[in-house]
Amino acid sequence: MTFMLINNAFSQAASRKIILISTNDPHGRLDNFPKMAAYVQFLKRTNPEVFVLNAGDLVDGNPIIDQIKDKGAPIIDIMNSVPYDVSCLGNHELELNDTILRRRVSQSTSVFVDANIKIANGSVAPPFKSYTTLIAGDGLKIAVFGLTATSTNPCTLHDLVVTEPIQAALSLDTLRHNHDIVIGLTHIGFHADSILATKMPGVDIIIGGHSHTAIPHGKFVNGVLITQTGSYMKYLGKTILTIENNRIVNKTFELVDFSTIENIDSGLDAKIKGYNETIDLDKQVGIANADFPDKESIGYLRADAIATELNLQIAFDHSRNISFTHLPAGKITLGDVYKMDPFNYKIYRYYLTAAEIRSLIKAASAYNAIKPPLYCSGINYTLIRSSEGKQDSIILKKGRRQLSERKRYSVGINSFVACRFMPDNLKYDTIAYTTPELLLKFLADHKRVDYSKTRRVDILK
Repeated sequence: MTFMLINNAFSQAASRKIILISTNDPHGRLDNFPKMAAYVQFLKRTNPEVFVLNAGDLVDGNPIIDQIKDKGAPIIDIMNSVPYDVSCLGNHELELNDTILRRRVSQSTSVFVDANIKIANGSVAPPFKSYTTLIAGDGLKIAVFGLTATSTNPCTLHDLVVTEPIQAALSLDTLRHNHDIVIGLTHIGFHADSILATKMPGVDIIIGGHSHTAIPHGKFVNGVLITQTGSYMKYLGKTILTIENNRIVNKTFELVDFSTIENIDSGLDAKIKGYNETIDLDKQVGIANADFPDKESIGYLRADAIATELNLQIAFDHSRNISFTHLPAGKITLGDVYKMDPFNYKIYRYYLTAAEIRSLIKAASAYNAIKPPLYCSGINYTLIRSSEGKQDSIILKKGRRQLSERKRYSVGINSFVACRFMPDNLKYDTIAYTTPELLLKFLADHKRVDYSKTRRVDILK
């Protein structure tokens, strides 16, 4: 798709400015969009060459966006009011099922570009494009290609495949041949952006996301300007390209603090207030008798909710599914339950032997360095780290006794844990509940909770 701006008889010899306004990783934060819309309108009144881009992760972080049947619809509606020209998907958009994902892309008035999202036959998956072309004054052509990180739940992808992003970008190196400017709109993180700039110097600007890195003035790597605005709509990115004879002669970047923007789009502000009233996030659902000091304590609460409410012998949770690093003592609200886990993964029930449980824990332990690898309910375990390349060993106990090697135990885990760490040949039942739903049921039965001193995992070296 090609976007046309009004040609105001730009002189080839005259210096002019192209402005790129960018966001990344809003994660459902809505409140600053009215200021953004007003700011974009202000810029366009004095310069018709203004383009608006987003570098992914629109969802997962605001229950108003996440806890509805048509997940993500409100933020696309709001972005359409700005409006945006080009977006790429973040890994959190790939957590949506493919039907809802395509619905969100079709709902959007901006073009979604993702060169490394394919379907099974290797072609770019519609309705995505590898790149799009923006047309500025004097017919100047701007190519914008998109890239998305591979870190997502594979069970949500269905017919989609996320290929290695930098290799996908290198296949587009010829964009420079028939475009005046090339922009990478990426959701792969600052480190990967730096590698991309080193390997693909034909790119002029990389507008990035994923690592939540705020780069106040951008960073030049191999002559490529890399930008990123942090996260959660705290800042706008403003890239100014100085153009002479349809060539960039200077490029600068700055972060625009929303506190410095006074005007708002009142219509958009009213729309957001309407969305914010759809769920009572302040409703009390429980009481924490003491602080939850870390993810581990929250993980044990959530694992207990799974095991207790589904009458399972054992349950596990993973830190990747918990967005809170602590929860203070006092009122636990509906918003707390929803915000600590925006993913809404279904629960799977397995019947596992002790050996299969050990394999699960080992697989989670190898995934990253998070300690402990899995939070548990119904058992305690000790992970003995190996030395000199030998296998880790795991001791599983229920109370003071080790688990029987001859029995099978009912075990609850969510679909992320299952898809990442469980072998495909093990059968399971899908439960019609998500972890937040089970936690709400658990808190209804246990009004007051205290996990401040709960520890069920020992890690020895």
